[in-house]
Amino acid sequence: MENLQFETRTCEIVVSCFEKEMKDIKASVLGCVKEIEEIKNAVDCCEKDVKEVVSEIHSLKNILVCGIFMAVFYYYFVA
Repeated sequence: MENLQFETRTCEIVVSCFEKEMKDIKASVLGCVKEIEEIKNAVDCCEKDVKEVVSEIHSLKNILVCGIFMAVFYYYFVA
């Protein structure tokens, strides 16, 4: 009987240790979830910035093509 009580206490100690570890793991997981949400928000902002840069590059390309066309037109027809 005494051996059974000793084993029961040992099991309770092991369970309490695992319970503490589980709480620590849960806290870590919640921290990771928050960090993942922050990373998603940062990626969304970067995606918007990339779209703006691509749009600006497209506009600059159009301006460059127009400038080259005007230079060629001036060279052949005005000069």
